[in-house]
Amino acid sequence: MEPLLAQLRLEKVALSQEYEVTEWLVPGLVELARRAEPVGAEDVRRLGLDTALKLAEVRESSMSNPRTGPVNMTRIQIFGHPPGMSIPDPPESTVMTATGPRGATTCDFTDRVRKVFGLTV
Repeated sequence: MEPLLAQLRLEKVALSQEYEVTEWLVPGLVELARRAEPVGAEDVRRLGLDTALKLAEVRESSMSNPRTGPVNMTRIQIFGHPPGMSIPDPPESTVMTATGPRGATTCDFTDRVRKVFGLTV
């Protein structure tokens, strides 16, 4: 059932763009940002490259570590290392996710969607 729901979310955004139904756009983009599946070829085909890339930016721009909270990519505390130790790239063992788990209805991307897409609605 999830693939059908994912397609409906995708169609909601595609139709809102095609027919300029602005009240569907932000909620539709937020729904797409919340889904578990990453931005893929079908998103690019249906929404266009620009929209798909912006959607990916929304999903990935707000990063956190589930154990320690928000991560500053230049200063990350790794278990067993002194606090404040600078590491250029997080090690592979550091799990990075968007703020809130993918697919969580409590993860609110509304403000980020508006900013990335330049929307005021």
